[in-house]
Amino acid sequence: TLVFSTVTAGQAFTVILVQDATGSRTVTGPAGIKWAGGSAPTLTTGANKADAFGFIATSASAYYGFIVGQNL
Repeated sequence: TLVFSTVTAGQAFTVILVQDATGSRTVTGPAGIKWAGGSAPTLTTGANKADAFGFIATSASAYYGFIVGQNL
């Protein structure tokens, strides 16, 4: 489970999620994310693959989320 702490409105940040050698790991993000396109993306599950996501905080607990890159 991801928790974004000490985030302030207007702050932008990137999260890179990397699968281990087994793959198929899952992640739960904060409930306050509004994803571009309206739906949370499906994570890449391949072993040793990565996904990168960008976020802009609209408050301390609300964010705009977008895909930077997947299956890297």
